[in-house]
Amino acid sequence: MVSRMPANRLLILLLYLAPTILHAQGSGASISGAVQDPSGAAIPSAELTLRALTTGATAKTTTGPEGLYSFQNLLTGAYDLAVSAKGFRDYEQRGVLVNIDSKLRLDVRLEVGTAVQKVEVTANASPLNYDTPEQKGTITPKRWSNYL
Repeated sequence: MVSRMPANRLLILLLYLAPTILHAQGSGASISGAVQDPSGAAIPSAELTLRALTTGATAKTTTGPEGLYSFQNLLTGAYDLAVSAKGFRDYEQRGVLVNIDSKLRLDVRLEVGTAVQKVEVTANASPLNYDTPEQKGTITPKRWSNYL
């Protein structure tokens, strides 16, 4: 004899699990930081462009009064970050690697100059999380077998 779950119980179960299922669709990754001048003062209204290297998709934002910016809900992959502000040299950070659920902090110091001059950085952003006390990593099959 096979018992069947009533439709209303199944609906309640699906509604309960929906936030978990929907959250799994995005990577939850973000890049945030501050844009500052050489003295460490905030640069408000700086324009930032984040370009995904795999798709070419771009996202744009501007810094707030405290010079802070944030790009949320990013897919995993490599990105180029371009920053510009009036009275400062353009800045570009290439190959920023974003992993699932990573919260990258990328602070930018702009140099005084004209927009024709450009500062390009090819090193990757630090994978260290300075904002929250989380530790994340990858478990390989070999490491997983040690726990069994």
